Amino acid sequence: MVRRSYDPEAYAFIRYLPKVKWDPAKRYWIFSFFDDLLKKFQKF
Repeated sequence: MVRRSYDPEAYAFIRYLPKVKWDPAKRYWIFSFFDDLLKKFQKF
């Protein structure tokens, strides 16, 4: 039986990786993954 280590955070990061975009106004790269995290924290 083959055991696979499953890291949900790493998987989510890889899944969100293609959504990286450049924001010329703020002059930095935006990761949608971190954007979503910020929105979640702002709800508290």
